[in-house]
Amino acid sequence: MLNSEPSTTAQSIDQPIELARSQGVDQRLGFESPVLADSPLTDIALTDIALAETTVADPVAEPPIPFVQKQKPGVLREFLTAFITIFLAEIGDKTQLATLLMTAESQSPWVVFAGAAAALLTTSLLGVLIGRWLAQRLSEETLKTATGAGMLIISVLLLWDVVHLN
Repeated sequence: MLNSEPSTTAQSIDQPIELARSQGVDQRLGFESPVLADSPLTDIALTDIALAETTVADPVAEPPIPFVQKQKPGVLREFLTAFITIFLAEIGDKTQLATLLMTAESQSPWVVFAGAAAALLTTSLLGVLIGRWLAQRLSEETLKTATGAGMLIISVLLLWDVVHLN
């Protein structure tokens, strides 16, 4: 357990706070927020850090669990990142060309739109479910490496087809 009595005076508590401010409050508290950089809540959090760092720990006790965690990116940011990435990847894609051709031949373009949208929604749902399942079983580094290797293999196979067509 931590001893609740600080090992130094109140003046020494201000030193870690000033150090944290000079290092950047965002980095010290684990989030990026210029709004919170000068707020009273930041001072409270930095004071808690300073108190935790200036207390004497019991040598037999377990190490303290860090209480500050990085915040996840906002929902809007994740949504926009996914939307822009997929939107740019799909422009001129074979799916878009197939939808264009089906719409040109159809008497009901809105039915084609609904069918294409449902198909894209379903494939996206499968991608999310499979991605979540894999993320629970494999490390992020392994997933990135496997994805990169898969893209590289597809690129080599496409290049092989192009070279052998001539």
